[in-house]
Amino acid sequence: MSNSFVAPTHSHLPEIGHDSNLLFEFLAFVQSIVILGCQYLNLYRAVWWLPYSTVSYAINFQLIDVNLVIVLVIFMGRRFLYSVYQELPNKSSEHYFTYMLVRCLKFIITSSVLIAFLYAGYRVVRRNGFIYCSFLCYPLITYVILFQFNFKALFCKLPVQQVINCQSETPIHACSLSPDEIREETERLKSDFNTRMMQILFNSMLCAYYMACVPLRFAQSSLQYNIWWVVQYILLVWLGSTVLFANHYFPVKYLDVLHRCSVHLGNWTKIEARFAPHIWSELQLFPQDSTVKHVKGLFRAAGMVNAAEPGNVMHTRFYFMFQKPLRVTNGILCFTLLLILYEFITLLFSNQWNNMLTIAFLLFPNYFVLFNVLRNRFILEKVHKNI
Repeated sequence: MSNSFVAPTHSHLPEIGHDSNLLFEFLAFVQSIVILGCQYLNLYRAVWWLPYSTVSYAINFQLIDVNLVIVLVIFMGRRFLYSVYQELPNKSSEHYFTYMLVRCLKFIITSSVLIAFLYAGYRVVRRNGFIYCSFLCYPLITYVILFQFNFKALFCKLPVQQVINCQSETPIHACSLSPDEIREETERLKSDFNTRMMQILFNSMLCAYYMACVPLRFAQSSLQYNIWWVVQYILLVWLGSTVLFANHYFPVKYLDVLHRCSVHLGNWTKIEARFAPHIWSELQLFPQDSTVKHVKGLFRAAGMVNAAEPGNVMHTRFYFMFQKPLRVTNGILCFTLLLILYEFITLLFSNQWNNMLTIAFLLFPNYFVLFNVLRNRFILEKVHKNI
């Protein structure tokens, strides 16, 4: 049976430029600071242009808790600082003097940042009370649920070698004709994809929570602001951060690996029949249109080759998600276009200067994502034009 078909071939994917982790973390950190500044603009905007105004700036800076800003900026900058450390020499065998100098610099910078974080945090707790400041710790509950006690996910993208035994950042597809190896590879890639998805959702939630929601929670009780606008701003920040992280965590090369694996995995559709010429075996590959008998019923092979287990929901979902190489990219593209369209319409109907400014700042990273996704989609469409 396994010799009665031709093994699937894959289209060659050209090298496509992708932002390094350091560059991405820098852009994400800058975006976080801009988001925080825009939320403070929504809360503490001033009318400095009016006669006899007591302020000379666009924001009432005296109302902002500087210590809270320090805590938030340091916390959101942890990933960028960790990425910088990863780019520095970490081996003592090459240049001992350089290695020791780097270690001293790391110690000084880390100590300074940690002292500033603890001191500012102490001032925030002393001013607002410990119970009130417990609001800052709520995301840790979500983190423990998603990642247990693997705190490395707080600082960087979880390395692939923790999920699959591979030293490259992008998993490598092995064109195997062994059904067991194909199913094992599918399981590893599924776990890796789910881990990336959890990191996307958690990091986007973290950005929206600390940069847009926390300033609202620590605002003065007598402060008056547009509740609908700031809540909408929090939602737009979360959605924009989601597409930004998705664009980075799902590069074209990674999606191509998932697609190649799904082609080897195949799929089965359940049929209504009384007889099947073959009994499904976990040791065999089945060609397209093969009919087999399984404990869950009779099934017909839908893929070019089929190593999947009939009736296995995980295999069916994996094949559905990645058999079409453009499916995930199209999903991100549609989501980004809808988000940009909504923000653009909101910008057109805004009549307050601070609203227009905050929406304009939110549009810039979304345009960046849109450019990358459109480029990736164009290349994938050309590569897989016959699929």
